[in-house]
Amino acid sequence: MLPSGAVTAVDWAHNAAQAIVRLINKPYQVILIDHMSKGEVTEEQIAYLRALQAIRPEAKSIVLVSDNTTRKVLEALRFGVFAYFSRPFEPSTVREAIAQALASANPSDGVELLSAGPDFISVRLRCCLQTADRLAHFIGEIPAALTEDDRLELSTAFREMLLNAIEHGGKLDPSEWVRVSRVRTRRTIVYYIVDPGKGFTRSDLTHAAISNQDDPLAHVGVREARNMRPGGFGMLIASRSVDEVIYNEPGNEVILIKHLE
Repeated sequence: MLPSGAVTAVDWAHNAAQAIVRLINKPYQVILIDHMSKGEVTEEQIAYLRALQAIRPEAKSIVLVSDNTTRKVLEALRFGVFAYFSRPFEPSTVREAIAQALASANPSDGVELLSAGPDFISVRLRCCLQTADRLAHFIGEIPAALTEDDRLELSTAFREMLLNAIEHGGKLDPSEWVRVSRVRTRRTIVYYIVDPGKGFTRSDLTHAAISNQDDPLAHVGVREARNMRPGGFGMLIASRSVDEVIYNEPGNEVILIKHLE
Protein backbone atom coordinates (compact mmCIF):
# COMPACT_ATOMS: atom_id res chain seq x y z
CA MET A 1 0.00 0.00 0.00
CA LEU A 2 1.35 3.42 -0.99
CA PRO A 3 0.59 6.43 1.27
CA SER A 4 -0.70 9.57 -0.45
CA GLY A 5 2.05 12.04 -1.34
CA ALA A 6 4.82 9.49 -0.78
CA VAL A 7 4.87 7.16 -3.75
CA THR A 8 8.15 5.54 -2.76
CA ALA A 9 6.86 4.40 0.64
CA VAL A 10 5.34 0.93 0.86
CA ASP A 11 3.46 -0.67 3.76
CA TRP A 12 2.73 -4.37 4.10
CA ALA A 13 -0.25 -6.06 5.74
CA HIS A 14 -0.23 -9.80 6.39
CA ASN A 15 -4.00 -10.25 6.18
CA ALA A 16 -7.13 -8.42 5.13
CA ALA A 17 -8.18 -7.45 8.66
CA GLN A 18 -4.81 -5.81 9.32
CA ALA A 19 -5.04 -4.00 5.99
CA ILE A 20 -8.48 -2.58 6.86
CA VAL A 21 -7.16 -1.19 10.14
CA ARG A 22 -4.28 0.53 8.33
CA LEU A 23 -6.67 1.95 5.74
CA ILE A 24 -8.78 3.47 8.49
CA ASN A 25 -5.74 5.18 9.99
CA LYS A 26 -3.94 6.36 6.86
CA PRO A 27 -4.84 7.17 3.21
CA TYR A 28 -3.19 5.23 0.38
CA GLN A 29 -3.00 5.91 -3.34
CA VAL A 30 -2.63 2.30 -4.51
CA ILE A 31 -3.60 -0.93 -2.77
CA LEU A 32 -2.10 -4.17 -4.11
CA ILE A 33 -4.09 -7.27 -3.13
CA ASP A 34 -2.40 -10.67 -3.58
CA HIS A 35 -5.14 -13.29 -3.55
CA MET A 36 -3.42 -16.67 -3.13
CA SER A 37 -6.32 -18.91 -2.09
CA LYS A 38 -7.89 -21.53 -4.36
CA GLY A 39 -11.54 -21.71 -5.38
CA GLU A 40 -14.15 -19.02 -5.80
CA VAL A 41 -14.16 -15.66 -4.07
CA THR A 42 -15.80 -15.96 -0.63
CA GLU A 43 -18.41 -13.74 1.03
CA GLU A 44 -15.76 -12.70 3.55
CA GLN A 45 -13.47 -11.54 0.76
CA ILE A 46 -16.34 -9.61 -0.85
CA ALA A 47 -17.02 -7.97 2.51
CA TYR A 48 -13.41 -6.77 2.61
CA LEU A 49 -13.75 -5.34 -0.90
CA ARG A 50 -16.88 -3.48 0.24
CA ALA A 51 -15.02 -2.15 3.28
CA LEU A 52 -12.07 -1.03 1.14
CA GLN A 53 -14.43 0.79 -1.22
CA ALA A 54 -16.27 2.46 1.66
CA ILE A 55 -13.19 3.50 3.67
CA ARG A 56 -10.95 4.67 0.81
CA PRO A 57 -13.07 5.21 -2.33
CA GLU A 58 -10.31 7.38 -3.81
CA ALA A 59 -7.67 4.62 -3.62
CA LYS A 60 -6.87 2.52 -6.70
CA SER A 61 -6.76 -1.22 -6.04
CA ILE A 62 -4.92 -3.85 -8.10
CA VAL A 63 -5.66 -7.56 -7.60
CA LEU A 64 -3.31 -10.50 -8.26
CA VAL A 65 -4.80 -14.00 -8.21
CA SER A 66 -3.29 -17.47 -8.34
CA ASP A 67 -6.54 -19.29 -9.14
CA ASN A 68 -8.56 -17.41 -11.75
CA THR A 69 -12.34 -17.71 -12.20
CA THR A 70 -14.98 -15.73 -14.07
CA ARG A 71 -16.63 -14.69 -10.81
CA LYS A 72 -13.37 -13.27 -9.45
CA VAL A 73 -13.00 -11.11 -12.55
CA LEU A 74 -16.61 -9.91 -12.26
CA GLU A 75 -16.38 -9.12 -8.56
CA ALA A 76 -13.23 -7.11 -9.24
CA LEU A 77 -15.15 -5.13 -11.86
CA ARG A 78 -18.14 -4.72 -9.55
CA PHE A 79 -16.06 -3.15 -6.81
CA GLY A 80 -14.09 -0.81 -9.03
CA VAL A 81 -10.74 -2.62 -8.99
CA PHE A 82 -8.32 -0.67 -11.18
CA ALA A 83 -6.50 -3.70 -12.64
CA TYR A 84 -6.65 -7.49 -12.32
CA PHE A 85 -3.94 -10.05 -13.12
CA SER A 86 -4.02 -13.84 -12.97
CA ARG A 87 -0.82 -15.84 -12.76
CA PRO A 88 1.34 -16.27 -14.73
CA PHE A 89 1.83 -12.63 -15.63
CA GLU A 90 4.73 -10.39 -16.56
CA PRO A 91 5.87 -8.28 -13.56
CA SER A 92 6.38 -5.38 -15.96
CA THR A 93 2.64 -5.29 -16.71
CA VAL A 94 1.85 -4.98 -13.01
CA ARG A 95 4.42 -2.21 -12.62
CA GLU A 96 2.83 -0.41 -15.56
CA ALA A 97 -0.63 -0.73 -13.96
CA ILE A 98 0.70 0.69 -10.68
CA ALA A 99 2.23 3.64 -12.56
CA GLN A 100 -1.07 4.27 -14.38
CA ALA A 101 -3.00 4.10 -11.11
CA LEU A 102 -0.65 6.61 -9.50
CA ALA A 103 -0.93 8.94 -12.49
CA SER A 104 -4.72 8.72 -12.69
CA ALA A 105 -6.27 11.82 -11.15
CA ASN A 106 -9.88 10.89 -11.90
CA PRO A 107 -11.51 9.35 -8.80
CA SER A 108 -14.33 7.96 -10.96
CA ASP A 109 -13.65 4.41 -12.09
CA GLY A 110 -15.44 4.87 -15.41
CA VAL A 111 -16.59 1.23 -15.69
CA GLU A 112 -20.01 0.06 -14.47
CA LEU A 113 -21.00 -3.60 -14.33
CA LEU A 114 -24.61 -3.94 -15.52
CA SER A 115 -24.97 -7.72 -15.79
CA ALA A 116 -22.77 -10.27 -14.04
CA GLY A 117 -24.17 -13.51 -15.39
CA PRO A 118 -21.19 -15.75 -16.26
CA ASP A 119 -22.64 -16.32 -19.76
CA PHE A 120 -24.03 -12.79 -20.22
CA ILE A 121 -21.77 -9.99 -19.01
CA SER A 122 -22.68 -6.39 -19.72
CA VAL A 123 -20.85 -3.19 -18.80
CA ARG A 124 -20.77 0.45 -19.77
CA LEU A 125 -17.64 2.57 -19.77
CA ARG A 126 -16.70 6.19 -20.23
CA CYS A 127 -15.17 7.23 -23.53
CA CYS A 128 -11.49 7.51 -22.66
CA LEU A 129 -8.60 5.41 -23.94
CA GLN A 130 -7.24 4.32 -20.56
CA THR A 131 -10.65 3.01 -19.50
CA ALA A 132 -10.91 1.06 -22.76
CA ASP A 133 -7.52 -0.56 -22.19
CA ARG A 134 -8.47 -1.46 -18.63
CA LEU A 135 -11.76 -3.06 -19.64
CA ALA A 136 -10.09 -4.96 -22.49
CA HIS A 137 -7.63 -6.41 -19.99
CA PHE A 138 -10.42 -7.43 -17.59
CA ILE A 139 -12.38 -9.11 -20.37
CA GLY A 140 -9.23 -10.88 -21.53
CA GLU A 141 -8.82 -12.37 -18.05
CA ILE A 142 -12.16 -14.21 -18.22
CA PRO A 143 -11.44 -17.94 -18.69
CA ALA A 144 -12.44 -19.30 -22.10
CA ALA A 145 -12.11 -22.60 -23.94
CA LEU A 146 -9.70 -21.23 -26.53
CA THR A 147 -6.13 -21.90 -27.52
CA GLU A 148 -3.67 -19.22 -26.47
CA ASP A 149 -3.40 -17.97 -30.06
CA ASP A 150 -7.19 -17.77 -30.47
CA ARG A 151 -7.57 -16.08 -27.08
CA LEU A 152 -4.98 -13.46 -28.03
CA GLU A 153 -6.60 -12.87 -31.43
CA LEU A 154 -10.06 -12.44 -29.88
CA SER A 155 -8.73 -10.14 -27.17
CA THR A 156 -6.91 -8.00 -29.75
CA ALA A 157 -9.97 -7.76 -32.01
CA PHE A 158 -12.19 -6.77 -29.09
CA ARG A 159 -9.76 -4.11 -27.88
CA GLU A 160 -9.40 -2.60 -31.34
CA MET A 161 -13.14 -2.39 -31.92
CA LEU A 162 -13.67 -0.96 -28.43
CA LEU A 163 -11.07 1.74 -29.12
CA ASN A 164 -12.84 2.55 -32.39
CA ALA A 165 -16.15 2.93 -30.57
CA ILE A 166 -14.63 5.24 -27.96
CA GLU A 167 -12.49 7.31 -30.32
CA HIS A 168 -14.82 7.66 -33.30
CA GLY A 169 -18.25 7.04 -31.79
CA GLY A 170 -17.68 8.70 -28.42
CA LYS A 171 -15.14 11.29 -29.65
CA LEU A 172 -13.03 10.60 -26.52
CA ASP A 173 -15.63 12.52 -24.50
CA PRO A 174 -15.62 11.09 -20.94
CA SER A 175 -19.19 12.28 -20.44
CA GLU A 176 -20.26 9.79 -23.12
CA TRP A 177 -20.61 6.05 -22.59
CA VAL A 178 -20.04 2.91 -24.65
CA ARG A 179 -21.96 -0.26 -23.80
CA VAL A 180 -20.36 -3.68 -24.13
CA SER A 181 -21.84 -7.17 -23.72
CA ARG A 182 -20.05 -10.51 -23.75
CA VAL A 183 -22.22 -13.56 -24.38
CA ARG A 184 -20.98 -17.12 -24.25
CA THR A 185 -22.95 -19.96 -25.80
CA ARG A 186 -21.94 -23.59 -26.06
CA ARG A 187 -20.20 -22.96 -29.39
CA THR A 188 -19.38 -19.25 -29.53
CA ILE A 189 -18.15 -16.16 -27.73
CA VAL A 190 -19.97 -13.03 -28.87
CA TYR A 191 -19.09 -9.38 -28.19
CA TYR A 192 -21.67 -6.66 -28.77
CA ILE A 193 -20.44 -3.04 -28.69
CA VAL A 194 -22.73 0.01 -28.91
CA ASP A 195 -21.27 3.52 -29.15
CA PRO A 196 -23.04 6.90 -28.81
CA GLY A 197 -22.07 8.11 -32.28
CA LYS A 198 -24.12 8.49 -35.43
CA GLY A 199 -22.26 5.70 -37.21
CA PHE A 200 -20.27 5.78 -40.46
CA THR A 201 -20.32 4.91 -44.13
CA ARG A 202 -17.57 2.82 -45.71
CA SER A 203 -16.58 5.60 -48.15
CA ASP A 204 -15.69 7.84 -45.19
CA LEU A 205 -13.05 5.42 -43.85
CA THR A 206 -10.01 6.63 -45.79
CA HIS A 207 -8.24 6.88 -42.40
CA ALA A 208 -8.64 3.11 -41.82
CA ALA A 209 -6.68 0.16 -43.21
CA ILE A 210 -9.91 -1.73 -43.97
CA SER A 211 -10.50 0.69 -46.87
CA ASN A 212 -7.01 0.17 -48.29
CA GLN A 213 -6.49 -3.59 -48.08
CA ASP A 214 -4.23 -3.65 -51.16
CA ASP A 215 -1.98 -1.15 -49.36
CA PRO A 216 -2.75 -1.36 -45.61
CA LEU A 217 -0.37 1.55 -44.85
CA ALA A 218 -2.00 3.98 -47.27
CA HIS A 219 -4.21 5.38 -44.50
CA VAL A 220 -1.25 6.45 -42.34
CA GLY A 221 -0.77 9.73 -44.21
CA VAL A 222 -4.49 10.48 -43.97
CA ARG A 223 -4.39 10.05 -40.19
CA GLU A 224 -1.33 12.26 -39.87
CA ALA A 225 -2.98 14.99 -41.94
CA ARG A 226 -6.04 14.83 -39.66
CA ASN A 227 -3.87 14.86 -36.51
CA MET A 228 -5.23 11.46 -35.46
CA ARG A 229 -3.40 9.01 -33.21
CA PRO A 230 -1.41 6.22 -34.94
CA GLY A 231 -3.70 3.30 -35.70
CA GLY A 232 -6.55 2.65 -38.08
CA PHE A 233 -6.07 -1.12 -38.17
CA GLY A 234 -8.97 -2.04 -35.86
CA MET A 235 -11.55 -3.11 -38.43
CA LEU A 236 -8.96 -4.96 -40.52
CA ILE A 237 -7.59 -6.79 -37.46
CA ALA A 238 -11.08 -7.74 -36.30
CA SER A 239 -12.10 -9.03 -39.74
CA ARG A 240 -9.07 -11.35 -39.75
CA SER A 241 -9.14 -12.38 -36.06
CA VAL A 242 -12.75 -13.49 -35.49
CA ASP A 243 -15.17 -15.59 -37.51
CA GLU A 244 -17.80 -12.91 -38.12
CA VAL A 245 -18.04 -9.11 -37.80
CA ILE A 246 -21.57 -7.71 -38.18
CA TYR A 247 -22.53 -4.00 -38.12
CA ASN A 248 -25.97 -2.50 -37.79
CA GLU A 249 -27.13 -0.23 -40.63
CA PRO A 250 -25.86 3.10 -39.18
CA GLY A 251 -22.56 1.54 -38.07
CA ASN A 252 -22.67 2.43 -34.37
CA GLU A 253 -23.27 -1.14 -33.21
CA VAL A 254 -21.04 -4.11 -33.96
CA ILE A 255 -21.08 -7.81 -33.12
CA LEU A 256 -17.92 -9.96 -33.05
CA ILE A 257 -18.38 -13.74 -33.16
CA LYS A 258 -15.70 -16.32 -32.36
CA HIS A 259 -16.49 -20.02 -32.72
CA LEU A 260 -15.26 -22.35 -29.99
CA GLU A 261 -15.41 -25.51 -32.10
